[in-house]
Amino acid sequence: MNSRQASAAIAIIQGEASLLLAAMRRGSRWGGPSRVEDQDPLIQQLHQLQQRLASVAGIWELNGEFLKPFCDVVLSDDTSGPVTGMAISSVEKFLTYGMLDPTHPNSAAIIEAVSDAITHARFVGTNQTSDEVVLMKIVEVLHTILGAPVGRLLSNESVCELMQSCFRICFEMRLSELLRCFAESKLLSMVQMLFSCLHTLSEEAWGGADDVCSVDQTLHCKEETGEEQNHVTTEGDDENKGTAPEAPPTEEGEEETKQTGEEELDPPPLDAPPTSSLSCVPEKHRSVAPYGLPCVRELLRFLISIINSRDRHNSEALVTIGLNLVCAALECSGPVVCQYQSLLLLIQDGLCRNLCTLLQHDSFAVFSRALKNYYILFICARQHLKLQLEMFLNILIDLISSENLKCPMDRRELALECVLQFCHVQHFAAEIFVNFDCQLYMSNVFENLTKVLSKNAFQVPSSLTPVHLMSLEALYAVMTTIQSGHTPTPFSEAQPTSQSLPPYQDDHAPIVHASSPSLYKGEGPDGHVVVEVREGAGPPPLKVLQAICQKKKVMLVATELFNKKASSAVEASGEARCLHLTSQS
Repeated sequence: MNSRQASAAIAIIQGEASLLLAAMRRGSRWGGPSRVEDQDPLIQQLHQLQQRLASVAGIWELNGEFLKPFCDVVLSDDTSGPVTGMAISSVEKFLTYGMLDPTHPNSAAIIEAVSDAITHARFVGTNQTSDEVVLMKIVEVLHTILGAPVGRLLSNESVCELMQSCFRICFEMRLSELLRCFAESKLLSMVQMLFSCLHTLSEEAWGGADDVCSVDQTLHCKEETGEEQNHVTTEGDDENKGTAPEAPPTEEGEEETKQTGEEELDPPPLDAPPTSSLSCVPEKHRSVAPYGLPCVRELLRFLISIINSRDRHNSEALVTIGLNLVCAALECSGPVVCQYQSLLLLIQDGLCRNLCTLLQHDSFAVFSRALKNYYILFICARQHLKLQLEMFLNILIDLISSENLKCPMDRRELALECVLQFCHVQHFAAEIFVNFDCQLYMSNVFENLTKVLSKNAFQVPSSLTPVHLMSLEALYAVMTTIQSGHTPTPFSEAQPTSQSLPPYQDDHAPIVHASSPSLYKGEGPDGHVVVEVREGAGPPPLKVLQAICQKKKVMLVATELFNKKASSAVEASGEARCLHLTSQS
């Protein structure tokens, strides 16, 4: 920053301080004699800041001290909404103009203090419209803090509190739709920010399990230390206004108070699960290091919890918002999200389970968004989601082939469109054939899918629906993939990896892609076909796949015979070399 820019920065701070002083003097609190005004601590701080600005050569001499008077105004519970909103706007302007140097040693502590002040803002409420303007400014400046270069210095706890404040405003149904939609759009952008930089985040954790506590536990600790709750009060009334889902409803006609940070979590909310809160670190364990993977993991866990349709607290609107945010997270992170084991476990378990449940949801909007999330997830990380992909494809097959009148045609068409999109993915048909149809303990997904598509491709007399056309297009895409005759890459002499793919492959084994490194090793002493993974090798040859499929058919027949008569099933399996029988057997 050159001298001209430094002078301009000082002038900007002077102007914002003068405007804030003028607004405060017009307020009822400072409407008395000037002698009384000058004794107020907030006004004294602003006067001292103006005097300091007049004597410094550049903004670098302040070390971010110019933000403290504005943050104190934001934290004061005696200021009106317009004054608090003006102070928040000033803070946002300073951050937008880059007046806080991220390379300065004190920048981390300063941005932590700013974030804490905004998330615990207090002001005297007047009416709902003007109060919501202040809330909108709070959401905007929180978005600015996270997106600013200096925002990368925030700790994991601060990011969680920042996101939690926005979630509370977004999920509060008593606020206007405009404010909630604005908060949702900013949340979407903040989720994109965090997951876009996922590859740059460290895996440093907060500590052991005892170090992590939920928001309500953190608030309880703070209340025991005597810290006041931050809120918005009305003139002559100290009743809280609930902008968070945890706040109990107030009586009609009373002015409500707002809080974006700390608040009582009892009684349980009506529109959000009490357990669906971003976890924080206790104050004594607060990290000074920049945020990393822990806050992203906690955010993903929270998003998964709010799309749980089995929780009665999660309304349809809440689930829809959660699906939109999850979709943004998957789109921005892509395959990188599966490189972290902690995130992959959340996806394999909670996310896929909740998405599977949402495929049975009554709302078409929820159903369509669940399909979209599934599609993006499997495009990016299907090699880690073998069981989940099998279940998903079987659900789509059942849905497409369903003749139940309760199943609307638009759902069938949307499910068929999703299958069509998968069929257009390069080598996808070959992947599901190798990983499911050619595995003894997996269902014949490829066979069942082609049967359903063939059945729906036939035109019903005197009617031609989109189902017929999409089925034909999907079959054509599958045949095109087969006709392309993907040639396996030459076998490599590299050493085999630790991963082995025998015919009785573990259901949890990763998916083998059409270009996955694998090498046929022949048959073992008991007739088992052995396939090992080698770098540079192609998929198993056709004769290996045919042998596995033949064994699978015998096993299915043997299973049916076993249910009727066990001895005949054992005999048939031994003749087919599916069992290694000895003379003692």
